[in-house]
Amino acid sequence: MSTWLADSASITAPRGADTVTATVTVDIPELIPFVDMGWQATRTVTMPMDD
Repeated sequence: MSTWLADSASITAPRGADTVTATVTVDIPELIPFVDMGWQATRTVTMPMDD
């Protein structure tokens, strides 16, 4: 992810017993100047915990 997008990203990663699930939400920048569409992109991934 580009640094300029990462600065406004929301990241959560609660741990479970054997897994961790990370969710990242990023505001999509305006495509038309002065028109904020309020769009967001969200991605969630679950991975096993390393011992």
